[in-house]
Amino acid sequence: MGATLLALLINSFPTFSNANVIFKIARLFCAALLLSATFVVAAQDYLDYIFADFKIDNRIISSELELVTRDYREFYLALTSFNEHLACTLSLDSDARLLSGDFWGQTISRKLEAQAFLVDEGDVYLNINVLTDFPLEYEFNHAKQWLSIFTDGKHPKTQEIIREQRKNLIEAIKERQKEVLVKSDRYEIFTPPNLDINLGIKNKDKLEQAMYAQATGDFFFHQGSIQISTSSNQKPHGRAIFARKLDVGLTPMSYEFGDIKIPQSAFIPTVSSGLGFYIGQDARRSQKLRDNVNGYTLPGSEIELHQGDYLVDFTVADESGYYELGKLDFRRSETSYFIKIIAPDGKTTRQEIKKPTWKGLKVGQWSPEFVYMDAGAYVLNKTRSTRDDRFAMIGSSYVFDEEQLVRGGVEWHETSSGTYNVPFVDYEFISPDGSELSSKIGFADAWLHENRLKWVVNSAHSLDLQIARSKAYDNIQNRKTLGYYFTDDKRRFQSVYSYSSGMGVTEKSVISQLGLSDVDKSFLLTWDKKIVSQSADRVTLVTSASGTWGAVNLSLTREFQQQHQDYLSLSYSKLINGYSFSASTSYSTRQSKVATYMRLSKSWGKLSSSFSISKSESQPLIVGLNIAFSFNAKAPFETLNSRSYRNGATIKNWAFLDGNYNGKWDEELNEQTIPGVRLEARSSVTADIEIDERSHLFGVDAYDPSLFQVNSEQVDNPFLIPLYPSIQVESHPGGRVDVAIPLQLFYEAEGEIILLDKTGQASRHNGYVALELVDLDSNSAPVRVAYTEKDGFYIVDKIKRGRYTLRVSKEYLDENNITCSPCEHSIDTQSADDFIMYVSDIVLREREVSSNEE
Repeated sequence: MGATLLALLINSFPTFSNANVIFKIARLFCAALLLSATFVVAAQDYLDYIFADFKIDNRIISSELELVTRDYREFYLALTSFNEHLACTLSLDSDARLLSGDFWGQTISRKLEAQAFLVDEGDVYLNINVLTDFPLEYEFNHAKQWLSIFTDGKHPKTQEIIREQRKNLIEAIKERQKEVLVKSDRYEIFTPPNLDINLGIKNKDKLEQAMYAQATGDFFFHQGSIQISTSSNQKPHGRAIFARKLDVGLTPMSYEFGDIKIPQSAFIPTVSSGLGFYIGQDARRSQKLRDNVNGYTLPGSEIELHQGDYLVDFTVADESGYYELGKLDFRRSETSYFIKIIAPDGKTTRQEIKKPTWKGLKVGQWSPEFVYMDAGAYVLNKTRSTRDDRFAMIGSSYVFDEEQLVRGGVEWHETSSGTYNVPFVDYEFISPDGSELSSKIGFADAWLHENRLKWVVNSAHSLDLQIARSKAYDNIQNRKTLGYYFTDDKRRFQSVYSYSSGMGVTEKSVISQLGLSDVDKSFLLTWDKKIVSQSADRVTLVTSASGTWGAVNLSLTREFQQQHQDYLSLSYSKLINGYSFSASTSYSTRQSKVATYMRLSKSWGKLSSSFSISKSESQPLIVGLNIAFSFNAKAPFETLNSRSYRNGATIKNWAFLDGNYNGKWDEELNEQTIPGVRLEARSSVTADIEIDERSHLFGVDAYDPSLFQVNSEQVDNPFLIPLYPSIQVESHPGGRVDVAIPLQLFYEAEGEIILLDKTGQASRHNGYVALELVDLDSNSAPVRVAYTEKDGFYIVDKIKRGRYTLRVSKEYLDENNITCSPCEHSIDTQSADDFIMYVSDIVLREREVSSNEE
């Protein structure tokens, strides 16, 4: 057709015998324009097809998704494919350009632009740019020919997969819980205490003796902690506290009584300690600034632990989906962690790990608090001032969200000058970057307040402003401080201005510090300028260095008063052949005195001793000898001077053969114990001592639930398997937990399924044949279903002692139209000569199809 039009066009121009050359060129130019336009129209009417790889939410849907295009700039997807893959029912009125229908439960009615769709031979195609009109995103790569759609988990099929994964995850968690033996905290009427003793003698004017002892253990179903100190010149004195944890809903709480200390939440701490009673937040959990990371995800996922930009640890989720990473340290507010979970399908998710919130409480939790103490009373005699003040407080805390906490209460004070009450409220805000805003307001004949604003500018710089009006000994005091802080890996600088007034005295001071540090040395310069009634500037230099030659600390101080006063302190220490040697000297120009001290100490594990010599101008030569040791019942171990286990629990554990498979230690049956099995905890430092064929773990930090793994690698028989691979233990300082670890004896059955075709030839690929293991001693229901490999070989493991039948599943035979000969075999583990039992072959044959069936 194009050639015909061109011929007519050329012939329509007039011709002259002496035609001008320019006119001929013009005729040819017009013809060329018309011809090119004809080809352009033809190209626009032509649709080209491409086949792209297609994914939805990283799930491979198809490797041949059909897209059409006219110009390789705009691409279209058939509306039928759109509905099929996105699980919707949309239709298009091409005349009105109206796209309508149902999209994931929402009614859609949208008018499209003309270029947003095309119709070819009755088929409707939508431009892939229309995808952005729906709650999803997409990426299309023309060069590599792939299209990927992201629905943020909203696609019905994706939600179905997520539901199935959650279902499987819940089942995995349940299975995991079955594999964990939980030993809850328990208080005994009495446990042998962890005891630390330090004995000392010295020849100061005359021979003097001194003793310090601390005992921690269970006394009358409470955790008891007793400290006693005495000497030749002093009566026995100390402190006794009895405490116990409480389970009140989900809030961690505890109570204690005895010689307690005032809680940190007190608004006006007129007393510091006394005989009293406290109930409130669990003291240990409120100081918990370290935590583990564990949880469940899809089995086989890779879990990475990041601290800032650094990868610090990684692991792979086990068959149940469980993972655990090492302890995290949140003691620095700027520390931040996150974990990256890479699922087996390649999908990556990121989860932030935040510092334990609000003194052990979680969002939505509240904790009541009550305390009463008498500063003039005590269980054991004390040496400090015996003020007769009494104090009581009742209040509660509530965690509003992850950043905000509110607290309120009333305090009661009884002093020598009278009695008064102090109602107060407290608000705290802590942002993820460490910035803080807190305000505590109370009233005691006058308005009192404590306000703090901490602004973390970045990881290196921060500002801190505090304004307070408090009451002490019936006097009102005002205090203001403003500080600037800078710190990095090797440098530190801070400058703090303070102003205070009260009791007729006004004080102002500026303290500045400059510090430098490296791996084996540090340097800190402090300038303290105080103004009371006269200037009293002080400059202090503290430096330290260490190496193979030992460690040296040096402190120089100068005070600028009417007369300069200098102080010098120098110390040196080194470990020589197991002996610790230290020496120090000090000098003061104010008193023109020099003091020297030397000590030599040695630890033998069960006890340690130290020998010291000191000399000063005001004291004669003093020679001292100290001996320290610690023990728990029958097991003495490292000492007070080196490392004590008094703040830990004791786990007595042993493994035994669970012959009746009930998972319990039946002492009356005299069940056989199994040596070589140990409990292990990640990043845990304990003393493992064997006493009377029982392993004892001393110093276990299990105040909060701790997870231990059962290590049975040293057991000779690989068919002895722990019933509980993990054991969760919770205890308290001085507590004791008895853990009996059941190991059960299992057998394996191995064999082969042979599939014969109609000609009697054995098939190389039998498929996955379902086998049922039936316990003859209980009932005829299958206790387990196992499957063969592709080649017909199978292993059925973890078979307990007993009589069984191993048979081919009837359902499998019926579904595949197969007969078997024989169809089952008997298994008797009680008469087995070995832990691996070889089962005779089972032959499967394709069933002949009768003429009636045809």
